Amino acid sequence: MLLRTVRIRVRLGCQLLAVAVVALFLWPMPATAATTQASYRVDDLGALGGDGSSVAWGINAAGQVVGWSNGPTGTRAFVYSDGTGIRLLAAPGDRPHTLARAINDAGVVVGSATTGGTDLGHAVRWTNGVPRDLGTLGVGPFSEAYGVNAAGTAVGYSYADGAHLDGTHGFRQDDAAAMVDLTPAGSAEAHAINAVGQVAGWRNGQAFRWQTGTLSALPVPTGFTQSFGYAINAAGQVAGSTISASGNTERPFRYTDGVGSVVLGGVGEHNQAFGINGTGDVVGTGRAVSGPSRAFIYTDRGGMVDLNTLINPASGLVLLGASGINDAGQIAAYGFNNLTGLEHGLRLTPIGTASLPSAPTALVATGVSTSSIGLAWTDNASNESGFRVERRTGTSPFVKVAATDADTTTFVDTTGLDANTIYDYRVYAFNGAGASASSNVVSAATSGADTTAPAVRLVAPKAGATVSGRVRVRIVASDNVAVASVRVLVDDVIKCQATASPLTCTWDARRAIGVHTVSAVAVDSSGNQASSSIRVTVVR
Repeated sequence: MLLRTVRIRVRLGCQLLAVAVVALFLWPMPATAATTQASYRVDDLGALGGDGSSVAWGINAAGQVVGWSNGPTGTRAFVYSDGTGIRLLAAPGDRPHTLARAINDAGVVVGSATTGGTDLGHAVRWTNGVPRDLGTLGVGPFSEAYGVNAAGTAVGYSYADGAHLDGTHGFRQDDAAAMVDLTPAGSAEAHAINAVGQVAGWRNGQAFRWQTGTLSALPVPTGFTQSFGYAINAAGQVAGSTISASGNTERPFRYTDGVGSVVLGGVGEHNQAFGINGTGDVVGTGRAVSGPSRAFIYTDRGGMVDLNTLINPASGLVLLGASGINDAGQIAAYGFNNLTGLEHGLRLTPIGTASLPSAPTALVATGVSTSSIGLAWTDNASNESGFRVERRTGTSPFVKVAATDADTTTFVDTTGLDANTIYDYRVYAFNGAGASASSNVVSAATSGADTTAPAVRLVAPKAGATVSGRVRVRIVASDNVAVASVRVLVDDVIKCQATASPLTCTWDARRAIGVHTVSAVAVDSSGNQASSSIRVTVVR
């Protein structure tokens, strides 16, 4: 009889956790990888003795992984290290049900612990394997730690009022101090902290970044109404998810200073980003293309990719989610193995299967218009997957503006350029092994905005003329760029108009005895306007 692991949800504190039960049928395998060689080696972290499944959640620079193991006695936090394998993290006092969410490079771990039943749990920090109950904000009954930085500062969220369970506050907590409320106003959660103390989270349905007492709301991507920050890297980039007004569309996003919040891809209803490393690579759970939800990785060079397409298909593994990534590209994940029937925490390690491509050279840039700059370069590689184009203004950092296909040697940048502005550019070649060295850096300027008004002239009638009956009016106009429209007015009333010069029309002046003002007006393609007027006398 075929087996399938059906993922159900149990609650520890206020968090829904994945555990596994055995049912009929197998997990459907993902599509075969498009590459002939796997890009990642997968280490099965196993489970603690007597347990049937596990989930990996956090990873540090050395590849140590933390998470929790599921079994008859509930969830138990673990740390996995090369050489020692999976080890139990001791529970604090009378709270035996534990989770580990994050680990720093010194091996300090944070998570939570509960007694089970109606107990909602407390945040916990493990230092050298010794647990410490971090308590809660105020008289709140619950707290959860989600992130820890190199200094051992923990962040998470806690109820602050024991009488009201309808809101949480984000907190940070240094090892020797009490919890500090980061978000005293509004329901909020803090989820990650970097080395300089920047904290990522969300408040009232909008992602934020907190630093030295200032909470800055991050822009919600266009077309969406809510956002949630779950991860932050050393550069202050924030990754998370953003949700549409209907709640039926959720996409991973990444916020970068100078760029804003950018949706990273995904299809279907739910796509969430949980981890980001120093180069801006993002991992999470979602759908890169059609099909069931799977673990994914997003990179600037490759976009959003199902991680199942990057591992050996003969392993029997189905990667269900990814939650952390370090700067070496190692990923904390979890998945089901169709060969063993087990759902375990996993660690993915990149495999060097290709050499870096040669760098492009001879990059040149030319201003094309007020809002576009053209680039051209020499392709020196035979093994690139494509090219990454980056630009900057002034002393701001370079940011990616496009990725092109392999063998491309030209690109026209039309994204967000201002008129009469100088931009610097550089180009990289990339493939599965990474990016090449940079091309030469070049500069080009967009052309200045058109501020020259068109020239317009009344050809007939002449100024001061005496006219009668049906009067033939003719105007001509010219412009340094383009004339967009011309029109004839009598006493400020439009009599005729056209989109090009010259313009001839007939004014019925039979009932307009007296002196009148005839005007010609021209507008160019940039909106600059000019006019010319004369006075004529109408007689019978």
